[in-house]
Amino acid sequence: MIIRVERSGGFTGIGLRAVIDTEQLDPQEGQELIDLVESSDFFEADLNPNPSQAGADRFHYSITIEHGQKRRAVELGEGDIPEDWQMLVQRINMLARRFRR
Repeated sequence: MIIRVERSGGFTGIGLRAVIDTEQLDPQEGQELIDLVESSDFFEADLNPNPSQAGADRFHYSITIEHGQKRRAVELGEGDIPEDWQMLVQRINMLARRFRR
């Protein structure tokens, strides 16, 4: 599984950009990430952005996940992240700091 993430905005405005490849992770950590993607229903979930939660100091995410034949790219604001995706986005953020470019 390949995850490309770009995070912009936030209080300091410092961006974050990374490519995460589950093949480069510890096998258990890679499987946990795959499980989070699958349990979040990332590839099928409907998104209902709520632009009223926009703000200058909030994060904006561009996330693309490729897994087998599946691929999905989404762009959403911090307040638009579905509850089912919260743990996934937190894990992606943590790993992105490690794999930042």
